[in-house]
Amino acid sequence: MSAKPLSAKKQTDHQSKTNSSSTNSRTLARSSPSGLSPSSSLSASTPDGSAGVKLDRNRAKKFFSYYKDHLWVLAADLGCAILVAGTALALPLCANFILRRLTETESESILMTDIYVLGGLMLLLIGLQTLASLFVDYRGHVMGAHMETSMRQELFEHYQKLSFSFYDRERVGQLMSRISNDLLALSELYHHGPEDIAISLLKFFGASAILWYLEPSITFVILVSVPFAVFMPYILIAVWPLP
Repeated sequence: MSAKPLSAKKQTDHQSKTNSSSTNSRTLARSSPSGLSPSSSLSASTPDGSAGVKLDRNRAKKFFSYYKDHLWVLAADLGCAILVAGTALALPLCANFILRRLTETESESILMTDIYVLGGLMLLLIGLQTLASLFVDYRGHVMGAHMETSMRQELFEHYQKLSFSFYDRERVGQLMSRISNDLLALSELYHHGPEDIAISLLKFFGASAILWYLEPSITFVILVSVPFAVFMPYILIAVWPLP
């Protein structure tokens, strides 16, 4: 006789817990900075089961928003990165000019004057390159550390708003990894990414222009082979997948 009332009571308790859990999930989703539920924003995974997060417009806007307080440092960092790449391209040109003068000039006094002038210019370029590299290495890391501090503070404040049921579902080690290792990797990307892109692009196009000026035919062969060098690893992996 008492089985029916007990069963009804269990069903009522289970329904109330389900409603409470769904209410907490909606509340946490509204309090999440990215507009997603905490579990999806902190432990998202790709369809194949590997960890990953889809990059949409809101996430991209959030990603670049941390540069807002460091625009001047970012501009100076990019300027110094361009200066590093420019001096790296100019030094071989100076050495090439000295070698050509050695073979073309017969007057020793004129030749020595050119060598001293270009030697002083090369020393000046090396000094500028050293100072620019020091600025990129030091101020870039300082900018990344400040951005990491901002992200860590924001994520920690978000952690404090989450319910106890969220921490029952998630692994504490993964949450600590988000706030330590992942943010450190992001800070490295924030300050190394723009300068590496600027240096790589300037060196590639600058070296291509210099080579085209020196020997167009060889430069054409090199530029044509670049796409094959870039996509060949992907083709080989598709044909012979790794074990």
